[in-house]
Parts: sequence; structure tokens; C-alpha cells
Amino acid sequence: MDEDTSGPSDAPSFWVAPPQPGVDAGNPFRATEILADPGVGVRAPRRRTAIVASVAALSVAAVAGGAFAAYNVLSGGGAQPEEVLPASTVAFVKIDLDPSAGQKLALLQLLQKFPNASGLKDSDKSFGDWLMRRLSESAGPNDVNYEQDIKPWLGQRFAAADVPDSTGKSGEALLVLQETDEKAAAAGLDKLKRSAGASSFDYAFSSGYVVVSSSGDGAHKAVEAAKTASLAGNEQFTNDVQALGSDEIVTAWADATKVGQQLKSALSAVGGRLGALGADGSASTKLLDQTYQGRYVLGLHATSDSVELRTLVRGGKSKPAGATVSSLGSVLPGAWAVLDVAGLDQSIDSAWATLSALPGLGSAITQAKGQYGIELPGDLKAVLGSELVVSAAGDLTSPEVVAAAKTTDGAKAQEVLDKLLSAAGVDPSVVAQRVDGNRLYVGSSARAVARAGTGTITTDPLFQQAVADPGTAQAIVFVDLSKVWKALGDGASLAGTTEEVKHVAAIGVSSVSGGGDTSVTIRVIFS
Repeated sequence: MDEDTSGPSDAPSFWVAPPQPGVDAGNPFRATEILADPGVGVRAPRRRTAIVASVAALSVAAVAGGAFAAYNVLSGGGAQPEEVLPASTVAFVKIDLDPSAGQKLALLQLLQKFPNASGLKDSDKSFGDWLMRRLSESAGPNDVNYEQDIKPWLGQRFAAADVPDSTGKSGEALLVLQETDEKAAAAGLDKLKRSAGASSFDYAFSSGYVVVSSSGDGAHKAVEAAKTASLAGNEQFTNDVQALGSDEIVTAWADATKVGQQLKSALSAVGGRLGALGADGSASTKLLDQTYQGRYVLGLHATSDSVELRTLVRGGKSKPAGATVSSLGSVLPGAWAVLDVAGLDQSIDSAWATLSALPGLGSAITQAKGQYGIELPGDLKAVLGSELVVSAAGDLTSPEVVAAAKTTDGAKAQEVLDKLLSAAGVDPSVVAQRVDGNRLYVGSSARAVARAGTGTITTDPLFQQAVADPGTAQAIVFVDLSKVWKALGDGASLAGTTEEVKHVAAIGVSSVSGGGDTSVTIRVIFS
């Protein structure tokens, strides 16, 4: 693994980042590196976290196998990692491979849809059996022997956490690993420490878990603090996680305000060296203040025919509830892709208030008005309206695409659009358009524009399955992949993938927000 020496040594130890779509094929333990050293953009030198990253890589390979006799028990249970972390923890990610019976069965059933792509074998009797075998097969050479030194004691749950120091301006990355044999775990960790040549390393046992840190006494301090007040007893944490409302395989939580404080501290340190970045009152600091508010919560769970990822923002900046989507009837009939966003006018106003603080924007607005007669943000709001729905249908190589804007005055919106097109050097007469009352349709062809609004997608069973709560959503994305596979044809190559990818039938995303809370649900449906 290459040494990473970017960023200041006082960089935050944890950054809550959007989930990545896959794992680097050249590095099978990339996902666990993120857990062990999750800095994104600003990272601490690897010398402080090398041992933690090593433990994480080995633990993921072993976590599916350590005590998998219990994997056949009908329900999960027992102590959880949050019980051995202090209540002051500001960010937390947990993977639970001993969930309820329904989750265990669902995970195996999903694997069975992709036997070739996943490398599933008859000997894999559970998701855990498969994961343990696949990760142990992909592990490279190491002085620590997985079968002898790790597998005998490592259980099925582990977590990564950011526990702040006394100032709250920086924190330490901790790993929490379930263990079934304290003596064997100590021997394995000591061997791993010697193998990695770690100069600073600490671990401490508590309630069937071992807490690992890269500092001299970080793990012991965390365990002692948890005995007085644990994260599991943090009412804000428990309420936020319970709001997910289901049995999760992956759970993540962060106090975004406190994480933002750590990031600002790191940016200020970088800014001191670069001259301006992150300085008090700067645009970057204000952006962090507006972005990192409240708490972030994430949960991932499975059913026999779907995987659902739900993210919540709770206690953020209070704002009025936005309008719900109402333009799904404006899509193309037979659409295989739909994007519908309501409350665009409000979003533009909010974003403009933030962007207006950026240097140089004022002069750009003045230039646009003087040269092209464009009023910003007014003309942008006029043409996009309060809601915009975009849909695609037909052939994949040359699809029909139509955007329909819900406005207060469709004819006025068309005038503004023609002005914007002319400013961009495009002849408005070559762009297919149609005004229907307060709706402006713009599309790839006159035929497509004429067809838009003649059908609906809300009665499509796959749409109903993929999109969560469309009646209350303020933004929706839907992709009917079954139509995509059909359009490609039976003999079409799927970029080297197997035909098993056709089991992915649809993807749906829905978002709703109001007050200080936002919820985004992503579903992947399998056939």
C-alpha cells in the first residue's frame, strides 16, 4: 500500500463522505481503508494509522468467518460496538454481519442471483461464508497468518469511530472489533504490531470487543470513558439511528456540526500555510458552516429482491417544507429514465444567497445583464419554473428526451429560454419547444415534445416498487433498467459483464425535507 503523506498532521481523523459505487479492483481492501482512515481531501499522515488500516483489512477478511457457527441463529443480538465507545464520539460506522434472520436470508438470496459475478460456490451456506472466503482468497502475503492469528478470535461486528480530543478541534480514529477469545486477540494484535513496525499502538478490551487506536493510550481512554457514558447511551445517537426504522447491515452516524468544526480547524491550519484557505470569515468556512449542520445518519439493509440505502439529515438548518412533485404526468410514455425536482425556485433562491458571497460573481452578473440582457437569478427561475421533470424513452443510441418546466407563465418562460439560447449562440428555432398553459416543453425532437404528457409512470409496478413514498417526495429519480436491457437486445455485450447484470431491474431515488430534516432513500430492485 502506498504511503500517503498528504495533508497536515492535525487533519481530522474522520470525514463522512458519500458512499463509493464500488471497490478498487486493484485493491480488495480499499473499503476497509476508508473505515480505518476515512479522511477525504485532508488526511493525516499514514504513519499514525498504518496499524489501524492493517487491522481493518484483516478484520474484514475475518469478520465474516470468526464465529460463523452463530450465523445460522435466527436472530442477531448481543453487545454492539457503540456500547464500548464514549458518548462524546462524533462519527461512527458499523458493519453487522449478524443481523436478524430476515437480513441473513435476504443477503444469501441476493448472492444467488449473481453466482458467476460473485463467485458463489456450493460450499457457501451463508453470506458470511461467501464473504470470508472471497476476502481471504484476495488477501495478499502478510507476516500475520489469517487462519492462525486472526480468524480464531474475530467475531462478526466491527466499527470505526472518531473520538474527539479535549479541544474538539481534532479527533482520533478508533476501530472496534468483536472478539471471542481475549487472549488469542491480544497475541494476534501484538504480532500484527510487530509486523507493521508500529511505534505507537494501543488496544483495550471491553464487553467482548477490542478497541484499537494508533496512539499510545487512545483505546484505553475511550474504553474508560465509555464505562461512564457510552455512545449507546447517547440519546441523540439512539434516536437518530432508530429513525432509520429497520434492521441495518451497515449503520453510520455523525454529529455533522462537530465534524465540521474539525474540518474548519484543519482548513485553518492549511490556510495558514497557503495564505488564505480556511481563514475565519472566508467563503470556504461559511460553506462548511452551512453544509455541516445537525446530524447525518445512514442505513443499508436488504430484502430478497432489493437493497435499500437510506440517509437522513436531522436537526439541520430549519426551512419550510418544500413542494411535492406533481409533474410525473408530463413524462414521455414508456420512459425508462425520469428525473423530477420540485421547489426549484426556492432552491435557486437559497443557493443564490450562498453563491452571492463568492468573489467575482457580482461582476459576472453585471456582464451577463449588459451583454445579453439576462437577469440573474430571475431569468433562471422563470425558465426552470417551480418544478422540472426530465424523461427519456425509446432507442438507447438516439433516445427521445424531453424536459417539462412548471412555470407561472409558459409563454414568458419560452421568451426567456429563447434569450438564453441566443446568448449561447444557438438558434432558438432549431430547438423543439411547446407551451401548454403553464408548462414549457423542450425536447430532442418535435415528435418527442408532442408525445410528452400523454402518459404516466406512476401506475408502473416497477416504479411503485423502486421509488419510496412518491406522494410526499420533493425529488425523484427512476431508471427502469429492464427496458434498458430489452433495448440492448439478447446478443448485446454488456461491457464484459455477465448476463447476470440483467437481474438489476430498476433504481429509484426519492428525497423529502422539511424543518431541519432531510431524508433520501435509494432502492435497487432485482428481478
